Amino acid sequence: KDNKYFSRTCKAVKLKRDEFMRTVNVSQVIEADMRVVDFWEQRYLPFVQENMKPSTVSGYKQIWNQHLKRHFGQMTLQDYRTHVGSALLLSLTKTQGRRTLNHIRSLASGVFTHAINEGRLEINPWHDVKILGKVRAPKPTSHYTLEEAENIISALVEHVECQLMIALSFFAGLRPSEIAGLKWEDFDTDSVNIRRACVRSKVVTCKTPESVATLPLLSQVLAPWALWRQKKGNPKDGWVFANERGNPQDLKDVIR
Repeated sequence: KDNKYFSRTCKAVKLKRDEFMRTVNVSQVIEADMRVVDFWEQRYLPFVQENMKPSTVSGYKQIWNQHLKRHFGQMTLQDYRTHVGSALLLSLTKTQGRRTLNHIRSLASGVFTHAINEGRLEINPWHDVKILGKVRAPKPTSHYTLEEAENIISALVEHVECQLMIALSFFAGLRPSEIAGLKWEDFDTDSVNIRRACVRSKVVTCKTPESVATLPLLSQVLAPWALWRQKKGNPKDGWVFANERGNPQDLKDVIR
C-alpha cells in the first residue's frame, strides 16, 4: 500500500517500469524518424493536397521532382543539416534565379516545419539556410505588343473559342484558371464578373479575394464572345468553354 510496508516490492516495480519505458521511448524515436522523401510522400503531400489549391500543389510537385527529391535521397529528417541545404542552393545559383531559389527554400522549409508540428523534430534545419553566393540577375519581364496580340488572335481565325480565350487574357487580364472557370451567366452587356477559377477541371476559389471582381470588356473581347456564343446556340448558362462531357475545357493545347 505504501513504501513503509512494501518498499522492496515498490522499488522493484518502479525499476521495472523505468526499464520498460526506456524501450518504449527509444522505439518511438526510431519510428518518428524517417527518410525525407518518405515523409513527403506519406505525410506532407497528402496534407497540401487536402488544404491547398490545385495550382499550389502542382507547383510544389514540380519543385520537388525537379530540385528536391534527388537532393534528399536517403537522408532522414533527423540527420539533415543546415549546411547541406545551403550547398544545394549554392549549386543552383548558376542556373536558377532568385525567385526559383526562394521557392525551393520555402518548400523545403515547409516540409520540415510540418515534421516539427508532428513531433518528429525540434528544430527546422532550413530555418537558417542561406544562399552563399551571387545569384544571377533576373531577365527583364517580356511582354507582347498590341500588334503581336492582334496577330495571335488573327492566327486563330479557325478557332473562335481560342480567340476568345486569348482576348480575355490580353485585353481583360484574366488568369488562365479564371478563363476556364467562366460561365455564360457571368457576362453582362459590356463586362464580366470573375467569381471562380478552374484548375485541371476542378472548380476552386480565385487566387486572391481581390480577384473576385467585375471587369469591363473591350471590343476586342466582345466580338469573339458574340461569335462563340452564337456558334454555341446563344446559351444563357453553363460553362463558356466546355468539353464533350460538359466539364470545363483546357484549350491550351489547341492554342499551341
